[in-house]
Formats: sequence, C-alpha cells, structure tokens
Amino acid sequence: MIRTYITTFFRKFRKERLFSLLNLGGLTFGLTTVLLITLFIRDELSFDRFHHQKEDIYLSWHLMGTNKVKSDRMAYGLAKQIAEEVPEVRKLASFQSRNRLVTAGGQTFLDNDMAYVNSDFLSVFDFPLIYGVAEADNQSVLVSQTMAEKYFGDATLALGKAITVDEKDEYVISGVLKDVPSNSTLQFDFLSIENQLFDKRSRLMDNEAGYFPAQNWFLMQNGFDKATVQEKMQAIAMSMPYSQRYSNTATDQNIFLLPLTDYHLKADLDFTSSDTSDIRYVYLFGAIGFLVLVIAIINYTNLATAQSIKRGKEVGLRKVIGASRSQILSYYLVESFSLVLIGAMLAFALTERLLPWVNNVLQKEMVLNYFSAEFFVLVFGTTALVGFLSGVYPALVLSKAKPLHASGQGKIGTKSKLRKGLTVVQFFIAQLLIIATVIIQQQLSFIQTKNLGYDKELLLEVDLHDKMDGKAQVFKNELLSVSGIESVSMANSSISYADFGILNKDELGVEEEKEVLTDFFNGDEDFLKTLGMEFVSGQFPTKSAQGIVVNESALAAFGWEGKSDPTLLLGGAKLPLIGVVKDFHNESLKSEIRPSVIYFNGNASKFALVRLTGTEVKETVAQITEKWDAMETGRPMQYKFLDEAYNSQYSVEQRLGEMFLFFSGLAIFIAILGIVGLSTFTIEQRIKEISLRRVLGANYREIFHLFARSYIGMILLGFALAAPVVYYFISDWLAQFVYRIELGVFSFSSAVIATLVISLSVIVLQIGRTRRINPSEILRNE
Repeated sequence: MIRTYITTFFRKFRKERLFSLLNLGGLTFGLTTVLLITLFIRDELSFDRFHHQKEDIYLSWHLMGTNKVKSDRMAYGLAKQIAEEVPEVRKLASFQSRNRLVTAGGQTFLDNDMAYVNSDFLSVFDFPLIYGVAEADNQSVLVSQTMAEKYFGDATLALGKAITVDEKDEYVISGVLKDVPSNSTLQFDFLSIENQLFDKRSRLMDNEAGYFPAQNWFLMQNGFDKATVQEKMQAIAMSMPYSQRYSNTATDQNIFLLPLTDYHLKADLDFTSSDTSDIRYVYLFGAIGFLVLVIAIINYTNLATAQSIKRGKEVGLRKVIGASRSQILSYYLVESFSLVLIGAMLAFALTERLLPWVNNVLQKEMVLNYFSAEFFVLVFGTTALVGFLSGVYPALVLSKAKPLHASGQGKIGTKSKLRKGLTVVQFFIAQLLIIATVIIQQQLSFIQTKNLGYDKELLLEVDLHDKMDGKAQVFKNELLSVSGIESVSMANSSISYADFGILNKDELGVEEEKEVLTDFFNGDEDFLKTLGMEFVSGQFPTKSAQGIVVNESALAAFGWEGKSDPTLLLGGAKLPLIGVVKDFHNESLKSEIRPSVIYFNGNASKFALVRLTGTEVKETVAQITEKWDAMETGRPMQYKFLDEAYNSQYSVEQRLGEMFLFFSGLAIFIAILGIVGLSTFTIEQRIKEISLRRVLGANYREIFHLFARSYIGMILLGFALAAPVVYYFISDWLAQFVYRIELGVFSFSSAVIATLVISLSVIVLQIGRTRRINPSEILRNE
C-alpha cells in the first residue's frame, strides 16, 4: 500500500509541477537554513568542551578603577598566593601569549603565537603531545604539529631542533603537540613552560606601582562554593603590595571566577587575552532557523489546504470505492513525508555546497559528517517532525470530507480564516527579519562611518620592535623623503596600543577621592598632527613647552572642569595641562571612551605612525619597506593600516551580520514562494469571478484592488505584531554597543514598504496572466 501511495505521489508531483516545486523549494531552503544554523550553534557551544576537567576550570577576572573596567589580566603573584592559601583550589594554570618572530630550519616567519605557561598548565588543560616530552624549563619549547611541519617538513624531524624567538631567545624543541582545536579559546603555535619567567618577572614587577599580569585559570574542587572562594580571593588581594588595584572600584568585591565553559560566549570582558563571541548570536541564529522552518511549514500547509477544494473529487472517489478515513489520512501523510524527505536530501546536498563559503565567512572549520549520530537525527528526526507538522492538518481536512461534498456537489470545509491566519504569521516573520536586518546593517554602517576623533584612513603603523638603536629620527627623516608620505611621528603609543594606569587624587591634585583608569599615549611633536586629532583648546607639548594634553572625558573624570592650571604628577614631575583634544575611540564602540593623557617624548621609538597622501599607496608602502630594510634591523617590516585594525575589532559582527543577511534573505525568498503559490491558486479558483467582472466592464486596476485589499490588511497586521517584538530583542543586541544608532521610523517602515512592494508585485504579475484568457472561454459552460 505504501508503494502505491508513493507512486501516486510522484504522479501528482509531475501533474502539478508548479505547486509541487514551490512546496519543495520552500522546504529545501528552509531545511538548508536549519542545517547551516545547527552546525554554527553546535560549533559555538562546543568551545572548550574537549577538556576532560572542563567543569572544574575557572578563570579569575577583576574590576579596575571607578569606571569598573573588566579584565582577565590578574597579577600572577596574587594568583599563586591564592593557589597556595585557598584549599578549594587544586591547581593554577597561568597563561601569556605573544606574537613572535621565529627562526628555525633556516626559515623565518612572523605571526607565530608563542604561549608562556607554568608547569601545571598541561595537567589542567588537555593539549596532548604526539611526540617527545614536555620539559619544564626555560630552554625547551613545545611546538604544534602544523608549525613543526611548516618549519621542518615533518613533525618527527622537529625534536631536538633549535629555534630562535625574536632574534634573541634560544629554545630547543622537546615535544610536538597535537594541533590546538579550532574550538579552543586558548590558541598557540609554540608553548614554553617557564616557571622561572613567571616567578622572576613577578618579583621584579609586583609592587605598589604595578604587577606582572597573566591570564590565570584555577582547577577547583568539585562542588565548591564560588561566592565563598571569591571572598577569600579578595581578602588575599588586600594583603598584596598592589592591593589598591583591587579596592579602587567603590565596591567590596572586585575579584570573580568565570567557568571555562562560559568563557567563549558569556565572558563580557573589556580586557581579555583571547577572542570571544556572544551568546546573543546563538539565540539570534537559533531564532532565525526556527522562523525559517515555520515559514516553510506554513507554505506547505497553506497550499495544501487551499488545494483541498480542487482535490475534493479525488477524496470523494476514494471514499466511494471504499477507502476509509484512516487510509486517506495515511496517504496524505505519506505524501507530506515523501516531499519533506526529498527536500531533506536536497538540503544536505545544498548545505555541502554552501558550507565552504559559510566557513570562509565565519572563519570556522565546520564539517557535515554523514556518518554521525547527529546526521541521522537531523535527517530522520527533522523529516518526521516537519513532515508531520506540515501534513497533519491538510490530511485531517481532506480525510474528514463527506463523499457528497468531496465529489463536487458540496464544499469541503477548509477554513479560509486559517489560511489567512497562517499568511499573517508568514508576513509577521518576514517583516520581523526585514526590520532586524535593516537595524543590524544600520549599526554596522554606523560603525564604519562614525567620527572616531582621529583620521584612520591612509594611516600606517609600523612596529619598530625596539630596533632603531637611537636612529629613530634618521628613519623618520628617510620616510619624510618619500613623496607619498604626508607626515610621520615616532611614538611609544598608537591608537591600537596604549599603556594604562590608575590615577589617584594625589596625582591628579584634587581633594575628592579618585581612582581613575586612564590610557597613556606619548610621541614626538608630530604625534597628534599625524593621527589627525582635533584640539578643543591649547597645543601639543614640545621640548620647549612641557606639559600634557588630555581628552574631554579626562577633564570630567579627573575633576578638572573649571579648575585653573591643573597639573598631573607623572613620573615624579608635575606636568601642567596645556591642551585638550576631542574625545577619540582607541577601542571598539562597545567600550566607553576612557580618560586619556598624551605627553611629549622626543626619544619615542616603538612605532612609526605614517600618514600617506593617498596617491600610489602600494608604491609608497614598497618604498617604506625599502627604507626599513636599509636600516638593517635584521627582521622584516611589520605594519598595519589602522582603518583595517579598527574594522578587525568588529570582525565577529561583520561576519555574523553577513550571515544574518543571507539567512534572512532565504527566509524572505521562501515567503515569496508562498505568496506566489497562494496567489496563483487563489486566482485560479476565482478565474470565473474575474472573467465575469471583465465582461461586466471591470478594468485590471479594479481587479487588482479586489485582491490587494486582503493582502494589505494581512501585511499591516503582521507589521503591528512584528514591530514591538523586534524592538524588544534588537534593543538588547544594540545594548552591547555603548555608541549606537537611534531606532527611527525608517528602520521599521522599510519592512512594511518592502513587503507591500514584493507582495503586490507578485499579485500584479499573477493578474497580468489573466489578460491572455478569453472570458467567453471560461463562462461558456455557466
């Protein structure tokens, strides 16, 4: 019997190609979207889950300053003391990562992630060795399998080989690690286990002026009380020489613990040593997948119930020759399951083709494993669920019809109100996604076009790596001789790199208690001119005019507004305020602008900031490289354009925004398929009415108004439901940006306009098809 049902299904598929392809297309694209989003969510939720002690690993983080900046860079000395004194702590794993120049096997490469860890690191985290051993000394290093093959051709040949880091530190490779998984928060190419380095630097730097920072992970006792341990950690911090760093926020508790499994999606830190994402995107894309699937199911249900009148004779004939209701119900469910199964197979084929592009956009390594349990759950589970949901109502409607009604002498009781209700839901989802897409794209555009307080375009930052040896001015003069360069500044700071510290009331010269987290910048006399910053008042300090420049936020935070001749105690010297610049963004728009202090340093030599004229940029960069090589630094020039560096801060938002646009486009396309199918069927059902109206003198505009009225009403109702829902959820997404767009009329009205244009265009095209029909041919049998 099932075989007969399937044969009948394929016959019907061939006979009614348009409606069958519309249904199949909607289900295929809907299931493709669900598959891709499922792979994305699975990857995001899998971060750091491969560590067998994952449930007991916690990261320490703390608040800094009265502006309560969140940072995971805690003093190593404090972390070590906590590990020794708090019984709930089993082990401490400290981690620092730096980008290094590595020379090995006669080859030199930049952009190598070199991690420095303590001896317990590999017993807390699971980064297995493939070859060799992990030596805990400052002469040995572990290398990833990919890096070993890159430098030596074969991983086994790397053991015992020497490497040089930053042209000065010598190491011998004692082991080869399995490549760090892409879903690991901690990423590195080389791993050096150096207890001596951590202890030595901690002794040198841990004092009232500062401390040696690291990312510190604690392996905790199972079932410990987090609040109690955090209080113990705070108490220990108060006994350290730099205790003010953990008591300057006007709150009692400043040190906290974050589970490893929450780090990737729920960290929400201002300063962090690793790239993280946001749990909002998991919810956002999960919602899109669900809504797209709902649209596809609604399409099928709408078209199937709409066709119930047309298929009434078929049902009546089946009942007349003895078919029971259960048999008719079974047939239509088999029809639904068969269509969904074909859609699922096509969806997997389409997903496989799209996955490389999606991986490239999201910078992931997602795979579609046909032999995994997840594959079978998705194939059969999704097919069964969608097949049942999309087919059960049409099957019930058709199977309950009486033979008299079904054979054409009556009318099957399909409820047009249900179809209209489902269509309203479809318009609700489509407009919800359109509004959300418009707002997300507006925010991304705002990020690109916002005035940052400096000119990021055509601004090059060259990392000098302390290689100038007193020749910084010589290099600057050489650069100024290049025709494509407008200005050059030698600096120890850049927009992408600044020192920071906490200023108290004594340093600020005020009476009110202050602990202000502040960014510090310094460079030569061309620093602000090259960056393109704008003065509110005053001038930049020089050799002859010593002093400091602050941004507008610093005036308020320091308590200097209205104060005459304020001074800052810096490095033992009192420096007067001689200038104020407009606020500028040296971090992402997710962070509030912090107070900044800028001062003159004629010996600065960490960075060369180069302002280009904009003519022949490639040739100018090539000439800068030649000037660098002529300085005989012994290493390749490392540079970046600051506009690209700025944009990289929003790489997650840009990538996910592109995917959101893609998935929303698919959802809207599926909705259009439904509108095409439903309007086509409606016009077919009312073709006699249209013909009669034409005979009686109605023109096409009047016929268009007849059909358009109901669609306009459903679109407006869908918008009325979608607007408050989008406002609520998109406001939460926008809240992560301190600087963001204001939601306006266009953001919402664009959805109504777009939906009306698309829907009414479809109706116009469909009604236009009736021009070719002769009304007398339709009405001659009436």
